[in-house]
Amino acid sequence: MTHNSLSSYFEDTVVRIEASVIDWQEEIEKLNKKLRKEEKFLLQSRKKLENDQFLKKAPEHVISHLRDKVDSKAKLISTLEQQILKFENRN
Repeated sequence: MTHNSLSSYFEDTVVRIEASVIDWQEEIEKLNKKLRKEEKFLLQSRKKLENDQFLKKAPEHVISHLRDKVDSKAKLISTLEQQILKFENRN
């Protein structure tokens, strides 16, 4: 790996690219857009899981699947936040 390359781990994949060709602001904006989308989904899903009527009416497999997605999205959000910080603080 050269001094000007970037290595990032995201969703089970390590990516190395030449850092000098990156538009950092554009990448940060893309990550922030994805972060907002995932946060919105997470908020909506948590509201569903807090809704007694939803829990009474939905089949158990639907509730279980939604809980799994909430856990997965929470991890993804944490990863996105870390990646944004890494990009903002690059040197």
